[in-house]
Amino acid sequence: MTPCYVFSLNELNKRISKIKEIFGDIPLTYSIKANPFLVEYLPENISHIEACSPGELDICIRKKINPSKIIYSGVMKEYEDVKNAIIYGTDIITIESYIHYDLVRRIAHELGKRVSIIIRLTSGNQFGMSKDDIVNLLNNNVLNDSMCKIVGFHYYSGTQKSRTAEFQADISNLTELLQKVENDFGFRPDIIEYGPGLAVDYFREPYEAIDMETIRNFFDAINEFAAQYPLTIEMGRFIASTCGRYKTEVKDIKTNYDVTYAIVDGGIHQINYYKQILSMTKPPLSQWPVRSREKRKYTICGSLCTVADVLVKEIELNELGIGDILTFYRVGAYSMCEASNLFLSRKMPVVYIESENNELFMVRNFINTDKFNCP
Repeated sequence: MTPCYVFSLNELNKRISKIKEIFGDIPLTYSIKANPFLVEYLPENISHIEACSPGELDICIRKKINPSKIIYSGVMKEYEDVKNAIIYGTDIITIESYIHYDLVRRIAHELGKRVSIIIRLTSGNQFGMSKDDIVNLLNNNVLNDSMCKIVGFHYYSGTQKSRTAEFQADISNLTELLQKVENDFGFRPDIIEYGPGLAVDYFREPYEAIDMETIRNFFDAINEFAAQYPLTIEMGRFIASTCGRYKTEVKDIKTNYDVTYAIVDGGIHQINYYKQILSMTKPPLSQWPVRSREKRKYTICGSLCTVADVLVKEIELNELGIGDILTFYRVGAYSMCEASNLFLSRKMPVVYIESENNELFMVRNFINTDKFNCP
């Protein structure tokens, strides 16, 4: 059935193994916002799972994820979701403000449950706290609270980063904070959760080789820091991207003013490649069946009533026919949850998990979205 997503467990495990080979003993945290469908299939060598919203926390609870593996994060927290996280036994809660700390502390004391906290250091945006605010918080004797134990820090400065200088700047920011709190308070953290935002290549071959070069350069930049501090690396996109395929069927073919269009049953409301500028960049895709050896250029458009619904422009393919299947690769992260699924009340795609034995299991059927758009 199309349109659909297929998430391969073999590809997921292979990707994580390659990452772990480079990182060695450095723990790895998976941020489930990249792809929540993978949460119950992650291998044991993922040390933590980061949930960034009440809904993501509920997913972890429904899937019976061990609470000792959960970090509950997020820039906006309220009483009920923090209470649920603490009752479930969530291992770590991230705080991003004075208000967050007061909220977590109050609930921990109300419930009589001890909570481990990490403080998010801002990278200059709405997330986290400045170094000065962190120091001011620590000055308020919070390190001695019997119910709320501050155990470390969290830092994330952006996505799709590949330059060594960017990673070095992150490490410099973290080191400055860590040296300050050790000198002023004698505090050494138990955990430093660092999200490097490693770049995944979507438009240049060889994709895998470029990705591995990025992660090796990153490791070289942080290896010395990791030897001094209890570092854990948080990733979402870099872990999940390669395991996903998106399949969509050709429903119509026509030529208007020398441009040949293939209309498919999916669209931009279901697939998203980071920084695909005006659909001109060419993501990895294949076609089935191959009807002839004759090559033609097609502009692939989706099912939405907007001129913006262009998946890729002027891509050279073998001659297409009605009913052919186009498969887009490297869509394991964000496409299924970041695209605007409710636009035009089109149905949401089927989701399959492809097992280690290459068997397909449907984990979500089509969902008609008109019911969400009509009170």
